[in-house]
Amino acid sequence: MIFYLVSARTLPVDEVGAITIFLSLGSILNVGFSLNLHTGFTHFMSYSNGKKKAISIPRFYLVISTVLMFVAFIAIYLLSHYIAIAFFHSSNYNLIVIVMGIFIIANMGFGYSVGLLQGMQLFRLAGVSNILTSTLTYGTPILLSLLKQSVTVISIGFATGISISSIISLIFVLKSRVTIHRSERSEFRTFFIYVIPIFLGMFFSTLMAMIDRVILPALSSLTVAAVYTYALTIATVVTALTYPFQFFLLPKISHYFGSSEKTKLKQHTVASLELFYFIALPASIGVTILSKPILVVLVGGIYASYYHVLQIMVFSYSFFSFRPIISSILLGMRRTKVYMYSGGAAFLANVVISLTLIPYFGIYGAVSASISAWAVSTIPRMFAVRSP
Repeated sequence: MIFYLVSARTLPVDEVGAITIFLSLGSILNVGFSLNLHTGFTHFMSYSNGKKKAISIPRFYLVISTVLMFVAFIAIYLLSHYIAIAFFHSSNYNLIVIVMGIFIIANMGFGYSVGLLQGMQLFRLAGVSNILTSTLTYGTPILLSLLKQSVTVISIGFATGISISSIISLIFVLKSRVTIHRSERSEFRTFFIYVIPIFLGMFFSTLMAMIDRVILPALSSLTVAAVYTYALTIATVVTALTYPFQFFLLPKISHYFGSSEKTKLKQHTVASLELFYFIALPASIGVTILSKPILVVLVGGIYASYYHVLQIMVFSYSFFSFRPIISSILLGMRRTKVYMYSGGAAFLANVVISLTLIPYFGIYGAVSASISAWAVSTIPRMFAVRSP
């Protein structure tokens, strides 16, 4: 949020749009290349703990993680020219795409390390890692932008910040002195039976959240994309309140699932949702009412003229902002197919509605697509959590 505030005040709107594509595309490719393995790390290590087994890292976790990071960078490096033309509309962005490759593999490494820390129930170290990552990933580009305001410098700042965070998180894992064991074939098979639906669900969910940000500039301009992303960032700030819940829920639900403690599982689910809405609902109402003053004070100019977009988004997202919480609960209960299918349906809904409405309604078409996608992904998961 602070980064977008600073960039909106210091950079031309089209350059903010380019940074938006850098982050959006980086998020999509991060999920695509990482296969979302860190969720599997967290679940299976927590599940083993619930079964009263000694916590140990299977060797194949480390091998596959390293291979995927190598493949990710090589692929992005070789395709950098085509990615620059397709998404940034200019080959001048080749270097930025290569930097994005570094940003992605560092993000993958960080995710893998934190997944292991959470799986080992080392919540304090995982929490410190997340705080450092948020601070360094967004603080470094802000500091570098004070030296020189350019998209290239800011993208290098993102890559540098997440790389430092990834190294620190890896050091935390190594200092935990956890043992590494040779994996059995059945362990390998069970892991991927669990992970593949989650990967597809997360990939679809990430596409659902980001694809309208990629389609909008392709059908309009980088300026409109910057305005839309800024409004979307403020509108979804309420979902940031779910982060503490997600942080603890997946390992805890996995633990209770492994130890067959259904009563505690249900208690954690109900308490988490009640506490979240006790905080989130007043926040959503406040942002909806104060949308125009917020934009005027923060950035003004062309951004403030679209305050109606922010009002529509905040009001609509308040109905679905609990989705990350119920997603964590589903994954802890191994209800991975619901997660996968709902994510795929939401992605398709966003693509179809974006391509249909954006050419005619511009930014309001993107808003409609985004809200519809959130509804499609949230409702099936909500009913799945309620069912036995």
